[in-house]
Amino acid sequence: MLLCLCACAQARAEVPVAQLVPASGSLLMGRYVELLEDPGGQLTLEDVVSPRHAGRFVPSGAEQVNLGYSRSAWWLRFCLRGGAGTPPELLMELRFPSVDSIIVHAPHRAADGTLKYSEKRGGDSLPWAEREVRHRSHVFRLATPEKEEMLYVRVTSE
Repeated sequence: MLLCLCACAQARAEVPVAQLVPASGSLLMGRYVELLEDPGGQLTLEDVVSPRHAGRFVPSGAEQVNLGYSRSAWWLRFCLRGGAGTPPELLMELRFPSVDSIIVHAPHRAADGTLKYSEKRGGDSLPWAEREVRHRSHVFRLATPEKEEMLYVRVTSE
């Protein structure tokens, strides 16, 4: 399964949850994505999940998200939900090879049930040998969530 990146909404009902279905191939994520521009590039994951910034995300409004070149950092969020028969692992692809830095904050549940995030890095500033998946685009392996989970991605490019 291939996911073509971008993000969704926890607090905004108008952005749908990306329901994963078995054998669906790829899924363009633009309509599931919400964006937050960070002009100073200073926001952290803790900041963007806080109520102060969570309400500032806006729907992408496009089938495919194109941020172009910007000095701002961009935060993307999207909600995924697995289901019966979905594969245990997904591949998320960002089809813009010249992105300098990508940080994927993938949710997972700790042994006690609390929500935690693991960090995966990519972008053209990362040496080829250090990429999780060696592909011309930026590809990340994600565990399929058992229930609705929000993913956050921070992207920078100049």
